[in-house]
Amino acid sequence: MLFLRRLGASSSERPIPHVRVSRNYITHACDICGKNFTRKSHLKDHIDSGHKGITHNCDQCGRKFSVKSLKTHIDMVHNGVKYLCDVCKKKFSNKSYLKIHIDAMHNDVRYACGICGKKCTTKKNLKTHTDTMHNGVTYACDKCGKTFLHKSSLKTHTDSMHNNVTHACNICGKIFLNKNYLKIHMDMVHNRITHVCDVCPKTFSSKSSLKIHNDSKHNGVTHECNNCGKKFKQKNYLKYHIDAVHKGITSFK
Repeated sequence: MLFLRRLGASSSERPIPHVRVSRNYITHACDICGKNFTRKSHLKDHIDSGHKGITHNCDQCGRKFSVKSLKTHIDMVHNGVKYLCDVCKKKFSNKSYLKIHIDAMHNDVRYACGICGKKCTTKKNLKTHTDTMHNGVTYACDKCGKTFLHKSSLKTHTDSMHNNVTHACNICGKIFLNKNYLKIHMDMVHNRITHVCDVCPKTFSSKSSLKIHNDSKHNGVTHECNNCGKKFKQKNYLKYHIDAVHKGITSFK
């Protein structure tokens, strides 16, 4: 609440008591500590700096998530919220994944690498490609020193090799090192989901395997070694080759 002083009045003169101006602010409250902010950007900065790394348990299943991931988890797993692509009817857990899908699959939006011309579906994927393929950026395990091209691969390694984190199938109890392997198992063994090649009748248990098949068998895509020119069907085969033949790395911890 503000009081106004008469224009030209001296500092000793009392303000006019009956003239008051009120301002109504729209505030954005932090779900974690209740602190209010006038702007969403300030709230985001507060959460990133003040609550980064803090996890919260899902009230329904007990699993732990960050604030943002917890909302996505509850919407997708417990509330059945899905975001549907109007073109192909594919469902996604959040709007950002739906947008990436529409841009890449239906609007043909690509982000081209300025060095080699490779096209990526998102800016994040382009940055990862540039960092790993052209800038030599790798992610090292602080426990054993093993290096990885992607943060996700490092996390999988750390979880499974050092923290004993595993993912169990709730139907048959089989244990997997990461969620992707568990999903492939669920799709192939319990849900009977297969991915069929559009060119030949061959089927695959995962989309990634189907993509590798299409690239190498039908699209002629290969990954060439810059040192000797040898070509490989998959990037990981190329990496193993470079490590063993050109870097002298023959064993991994």
